[in-house]
Amino acid sequence: MEQLNEVVQDAKSLAAAAKNHAASAAEEGISTDDIQMLTAAIADTTAKNKLQQDAVQALSSLTDAQRKTMERATALIRKTQAAAKAAYGEENKPVMKEFNVGGQTITTVKSMMSGLKYMKGVAQKRVTDLAGAGLKQADLDAYDTIIADLDDTDSRQENAKKKQKSATYVRDESMDALRKTMKKIRNKAKVIFASQPAILTEFEPIPMARSGKKQEEPASAKAQAAQSAVTV
Repeated sequence: MEQLNEVVQDAKSLAAAAKNHAASAAEEGISTDDIQMLTAAIADTTAKNKLQQDAVQALSSLTDAQRKTMERATALIRKTQAAAKAAYGEENKPVMKEFNVGGQTITTVKSMMSGLKYMKGVAQKRVTDLAGAGLKQADLDAYDTIIADLDDTDSRQENAKKKQKSATYVRDESMDALRKTMKKIRNKAKVIFASQPAILTEFEPIPMARSGKKQEEPASAKAQAAQSAVTV
């Protein structure tokens, strides 16, 4: 995200330079078509980045909803286990094992759905004893509700992951196209303004804050070096 913002900022700076030195009937400069192409590329990357960010937010919301549903599921299982302890006593090891008392906490959606179905089946077989310990019919009904919610959020989250991946790919493609357009205009500027280093300075890239790549030598520096070599 930071890299994209820097690329867009650089592109806008380049667009300003291109407009300041646009070709006219009297003077050579950057063509109107090139300026329009750059402006359109900036708009396209900005729009596609917005779609990518929306996809990220949608996935984040679904992940949060899934986490909360998992918490509801865990709480319901623990409530059922607590009722079993109250009804049969923790010293009744066979029954405690049946209710998975002391078992590992379930962390995956697939395992949770299986665990909920199993626990509901066990609870229904002992519904009278558990009711005497405070477990209500509404609690048993909640098993089906939570299973359905988990299945729904899991399906939608998986779909959201695919949408985010697709949106990221499209956004990155657009950013690559923007970079190519910027490079094309800068290369043209090096030719058109080869003898005008002051103008070439306006077309130089903005330094990237955290880029791991070596910065391209500014066009003006290259021009000045060439001039010095001729002078010597």
